[in-house]
Amino acid sequence: SIVVWILQSFDISLHVNTDNSQSIMAVIGRKIAPIFVPCGFGFWQASVGLLSGIIAKESIVSTLGIMCTTAGIQELFTPVSALAFVSFVCLYIPCVASIYTISRELKSVKTTALLLFFQLFVAWVMSFVVFRIGCLII
Repeated sequence: SIVVWILQSFDISLHVNTDNSQSIMAVIGRKIAPIFVPCGFGFWQASVGLLSGIIAKESIVSTLGIMCTTAGIQELFTPVSALAFVSFVCLYIPCVASIYTISRELKSVKTTALLLFFQLFVAWVMSFVVFRIGCLII
């Protein structure tokens, strides 16, 4: 949360920032966000939350809380996109400590990378399916 706060407090030129949308985190999030547009959560705040979730899954909530207010979160997510986001979070790669343990147990960086890619792929596909089915139902 502290790292997220620092990255959202400064812009690219390292000037103190009062607008989250001009922060370093927003720039990073905007680069990643287009990947998630088909899944219904293609905005930079969600992308930044997912990045922080690699450190620890519980930090997704605090990151979203730092990046926008509760009302802001409700404006970003529809019920269907929120369900797709949660399904992605449940299925995508584990935290860094788990990744390290997987790597140690497998004794192969290549196999670990392949496993992580597979988990990201499955998470993306499932969140896409959840979003598309949800859009058909609602």
